[in-house]
Amino acid sequence: MSVNRSRRGLAFTTHYPGREMGMDMRIEHQPVAATPVLETYTYPSSWQAWRVAVPAMADDAAWEATLSVMTTLGVTLQVEAYFIPASTSQA
Repeated sequence: MSVNRSRRGLAFTTHYPGREMGMDMRIEHQPVAATPVLETYTYPSSWQAWRVAVPAMADDAAWEATLSVMTTLGVTLQVEAYFIPASTSQA
């Protein structure tokens, strides 16, 4: 899951993406760890992303992500999520 910030069509960068953006993740109403990609203080960045290990499931599962973002007026947020299998080998 990722969040990208922009203002007037340009990247909106800060040095503190780990402090300014956070995510809580739940699968089937149970909390799941969301590991931030960028730490608290880093190079100037307009984005933050989180890695979430999703356990293998036989059935569909409900998931919910709650994002918190500290920003200024006029900043647009673009949120994306990708599901990447842990193993791509085929039997």
